[in-house]
Amino acid sequence: MPADVDMRTPCPQCGAPLVAPHRVDVFTCPWCKATLRPDEGVPIHYLAEAARLDQESALAAVRAWAAGSDLPAKMEREADFRAGGLLYFPFLRVRRTGEDSVVALAPLPQPEVYELGGVPGNLYPLEDLPEEILVGAPRPDDEVFRDQIKRALDDGGLIDLLVEYRAYYPVMYRYREEPFSLVVGAGSGRVHVNRRPARFSVACENLMLAAAVCLLLAEALFLPGFWVKLIAIALTAGALFPLLRLLIARHG
Repeated sequence: MPADVDMRTPCPQCGAPLVAPHRVDVFTCPWCKATLRPDEGVPIHYLAEAARLDQESALAAVRAWAAGSDLPAKMEREADFRAGGLLYFPFLRVRRTGEDSVVALAPLPQPEVYELGGVPGNLYPLEDLPEEILVGAPRPDDEVFRDQIKRALDDGGLIDLLVEYRAYYPVMYRYREEPFSLVVGAGSGRVHVNRRPARFSVACENLMLAAAVCLLLAEALFLPGFWVKLIAIALTAGALFPLLRLLIARHG
């Protein structure tokens, strides 16, 4: 960091985030009144994620997710998806020798938001981005911030500290009269979901599957000759199981 720039650093005694002035020999922590030198601290870098998706692109990502094979058929057309505006959420990333750790610095508005901190993203110094991007973002909780920083300083192996504001779109939707929520990472484009609609079994799906297995077993037991059995089982399986998959895909 250039010598004429104030450094953001934690107080080594109480963990409070401070700005260490560059033109003084010592300064005092306003929280615990410890006397510090500007060159004693570990840098705290404030970063924000660049939003790659707009609102419509976020909804397109959600519809592509909803068309997946592990979700109810036609859900992407039947569910009413509504995306909110672009939001930011603060995380503290503690970089150590070894593995990083990530902690949410404010109460989570939705459980899925926590997953944003574990996804790689394009992050830029906060001062290089427009000030208005963080309008409406929750302010880091002072007590949580100090506690986490103090723990990081006490653990050892600390390299630096990153306050990362991650960008996302909240999405609410209803499917078969039941409400659900998810978030879309505005930088990564990933859909983060904790609770989703379950795929419904088609009528008699389990019965049809059991009947197909019984038919294959009967062919194996009662048809004469090894090759006759093998050919019959292959033809039956080749016809029945694609049919079952088609029924599940259309009506599940």
